[in-house]
Amino acid sequence: MLQSSAKSRVRGGIPWWLWLLMLVIGGGVVAATLTSVIPDDYEKYYQDALSGYEAAERAPMQLAIEKLEHAPAYARKRQMLQGMELMSLSRPLKAVPFLEEASQEPEIRAQSLAYLGQALARGDERLKAVGVLREAIQEDRTAPQPYLTLGGILYELGDFEGAIKELEVLLASDENKEKSSAHHLYGLVLFELEKYAEAAVQFQAGLTEDPANSANARIAQKLVVCTLNTQEFEKALKFLDSVQPTPMKEVMRAEALLGAGDLDAAVTAIETAIKAQFSDPAAYKVYGRIMLARGGNRAEEAMVALRGAIPVASRDVDFFRVIADVARAAGLGEEAESYEQNFAQLSALRERLRAQRDALQGELTDAAGRIEAGDLAAELQMTDLARFWYDAALRIDPQRSSVIAEKMSLIERRRPELVPVIRKATESPTTEPPATEPPATELPATELPATETPATETPATETPATETPATAPP
Repeated sequence: MLQSSAKSRVRGGIPWWLWLLMLVIGGGVVAATLTSVIPDDYEKYYQDALSGYEAAERAPMQLAIEKLEHAPAYARKRQMLQGMELMSLSRPLKAVPFLEEASQEPEIRAQSLAYLGQALARGDERLKAVGVLREAIQEDRTAPQPYLTLGGILYELGDFEGAIKELEVLLASDENKEKSSAHHLYGLVLFELEKYAEAAVQFQAGLTEDPANSANARIAQKLVVCTLNTQEFEKALKFLDSVQPTPMKEVMRAEALLGAGDLDAAVTAIETAIKAQFSDPAAYKVYGRIMLARGGNRAEEAMVALRGAIPVASRDVDFFRVIADVARAAGLGEEAESYEQNFAQLSALRERLRAQRDALQGELTDAAGRIEAGDLAAELQMTDLARFWYDAALRIDPQRSSVIAEKMSLIERRRPELVPVIRKATESPTTEPPATEPPATELPATELPATETPATETPATETPATETPATAPP
């Protein structure tokens, strides 16, 4: 009797009535019935949520938040996940209280502080974020993300030397996850300090580290600018292959070809840019240098277009160096002197800007100093750099928003040359320029670069403040 009862009750360790239930209502419901009596693996939910956040998948996070509500031991971890989910929904300031609470848990304190720093940065509370991220680094010096986020914030605030210190620590570690972004950011910082050879090394390392990075096209363009400044023209031509087609790309190609000695190809490239109605001062500078290199009566021919470009290049330092050289080659000595005087005064203004930039290194509260840097950049017609410094000032002191907004509205306005240009009395202001010369009266199609030298032109779509990973999730 006992033996017969055992056989009828057990089949493979499962009671007979469960096998009958499977036949009646299907295995799916039975499986759910069985798993309902198995305790939840809360740690798995938690780890899956972290992986989901990195993969930009909300479902694992939502499931973990739901399940961990019933696990008191995971209360702080659940709060961290709630904060992370709010960040994924672009609600960083809503995330702050959750992450602050989560940071009270020793086990996840460093991680919570790292996310809290990101949330504050995304919510335009960058100075608070700096303090939190430095605390996160003190808690865990091996985690890469706080270094990268902190480096990005310091870059945004114009403390380039401070950013370098954080990035050097990160790049010296064995952690590879963040290295591509770190190389890119480090290159941008060095670029702003006009350390072009060092910046090129970092840009190349970033491109090698992650060939599929979406930022690589912009980084490649910065790399071309660096190689032009270091007069590595063959390298510039090589890296140009990775740059997206724009008129500025053809201007850079023309400069590289000119430097490499291929004058005919340089002419073709600059004409391609000009035919696209590209009136950035960069095009005029390269055009003038090409015409000088061609010799003959090309200097007189070039002066027509270069004079017409003065309204859009009236504060461009190196434009006046080029037009002075062309004027002298054309035998216009008195006119050349007025251009040289503009070049000298603008060069002095540029040195003041560099000195102001250097004075702000290591200093995170001087909004007025950053506004002064923005004013100097605006006077030099370096519009991207002016916006960068005004934005940095606003991040430090939002109460200056009305003053900064007014200054921003004036960035694009034309300014007359510092020294009035002396021209020959017989010169006709309506002289028709050659067909291949840049249009003389159009406003620039792009902004001037932040570190403006003969070869540092960058497209208007690249601004310093947009390339920082300060708000990127870990």
